[in-house]
Amino acid sequence: MHAMKITLKQCLRCFAVLAEEQNYRRAARRLHLSLPALNTHIHQLEETFGIQLCQRHANRACLTMAGELLLKSQHPKPTLTTSFP
Repeated sequence: MHAMKITLKQCLRCFAVLAEEQNYRRAARRLHLSLPALNTHIHQLEETFGIQLCQRHANRACLTMAGELLLKSQHPKPTLTTSFP
């Protein structure tokens, strides 16, 4: 049996959904993943960046400051300078 390679893009998608849902079970359901698979994606992302991105309380996910910064970097808000040349 071959282990599937997890890409950075997949991990970032899982992180974004987890941040939006703030709940591991709902995020896993929405991503069509098992809880252990979602945990693996989040853990791999944390290992890649070398920082904790969220804290788990029961099934609830609370982003750390680093997690908040990563989320904002993935979804920058438009500004006047980006709207006009």
